[in-house]
Amino acid sequence: MTYLKAKVPCDCGEAYLGETGCTVETRIKEHKRNVRLKQSEKSAIAEHALDKGHKILFNEIKVLCTTPRYWERIVKEAIKIEVEEKNFNREEGIKLHKAWRPFIRRLKEGNNGIGEKRQEHQQIE
Repeated sequence: MTYLKAKVPCDCGEAYLGETGCTVETRIKEHKRNVRLKQSEKSAIAEHALDKGHKILFNEIKVLCTTPRYWERIVKEAIKIEVEEKNFNREEGIKLHKAWRPFIRRLKEGNNGIGEKRQEHQQIE
């Protein structure tokens, strides 16, 4: 089993940020099926594609990190959702403790959280 966090882009410039215990291929098949069968209630990706008429760029998915540790994945997902404002996630992920706020603020400002400016291509991992 593969445990990962991924970013699924849309042609509108927004993206879905999610984590799964499945392989990326399995999860994408599920999302594609939900779009094809018009089951927007089963997936934020399907809801966005169907309600907005946008095209999900399944061939441009980026795996942001892999880890078998569930809590690590969901904390990273919540941070990424908070930092990446152009997303169409239905939920904000887990509620992060207020102790995370300074770190998230630095990430939003382009700082890697330890006093160094991050590069454009750098991602939370």
